Amino acid sequence: MKLYKIRLHPLSAWRTPWQADTLSGLLCLMMARTKSAQSLQEQILGKCEQHSPPFVLSDAFPNDLFPIPEFVRTQNWAVGNKQVKRARWLSIDSFKRLQNGKNLSENDLLQDNYFYDYAHTHNTLDRSTHTTGDDGSLFTLQDTVMKNSADYLTVYARIEDDFVAQLFTLFQELSNVGFGADVSTGKGQFEILSSSFELTESLDAVEKPNSLISVSTFQPANSDPTLGLWEAFTKFGKFAPDLSLENVFKKPLVMLRPGACFFTPTIKKILGRSIPMSELNSECTIPLLHLAYSLALPAYLPELDSYLD
Repeated sequence: MKLYKIRLHPLSAWRTPWQADTLSGLLCLMMARTKSAQSLQEQILGKCEQHSPPFVLSDAFPNDLFPIPEFVRTQNWAVGNKQVKRARWLSIDSFKRLQNGKNLSENDLLQDNYFYDYAHTHNTLDRSTHTTGDDGSLFTLQDTVMKNSADYLTVYARIEDDFVAQLFTLFQELSNVGFGADVSTGKGQFEILSSSFELTESLDAVEKPNSLISVSTFQPANSDPTLGLWEAFTKFGKFAPDLSLENVFKKPLVMLRPGACFFTPTIKKILGRSIPMSELNSECTIPLLHLAYSLALPAYLPELDSYLD
């Protein structure tokens, strides 16, 4: 699987976080809609059942930045803990230096100055009268935009050679619909930049790696390494409306955020697993999968040599 980066330019605010598993699921939905459920099963889900997904995505990050690995936050810094805690991104040059065992400085730690969140207030609509509800029925939803309209989102992807053209087509189809919640009201609109699907295999060029850095929201598989540092959270997912389920909510999933680090001499390119529907919703009898994979990048962290020997 070769490593690519895909650049997306948001055209509107969005309400759903650009997480790898959500994006993967929507691309699968595009295949089912534009081709067939059989094509989805044969080209993607069947391969995932054999632990050989044709593509694995990262979360979407601003410009060409990377999330700060959790290992970096545990190091001794001259600056205060608050500054390190608030930092969120590394440039690609800083990330590559970290991958190859070089020390970072506080100047490498970038704050999150790329997104702006704001609350959008709505009024509850009574479906029987088509009028607004009683007093106090207001509710708010959070919208996110990029502070600079020229900025873009980068998704890193490992893709099988025979699936690159297909994945590009699926991204194009998704750009016609939009990403995430409330696309019918104009949220989550984006375009694919012309420089998309650019090979970036230098990120795999690390001598004698002894660790892995995840750049995706994912759920580890039983065979994944367990020694490391990570931040976990609970995700409350939903099914697409195409399935016509009365209960559209998936069971809560414990996921790991991008930046999780695993200390292991066994280097993998993919972490995580595909989660069967039986673990997510007993009402769904369709043989679908939740693609909770992670794109893993190798790193050499010299501090770990003596620990792993």
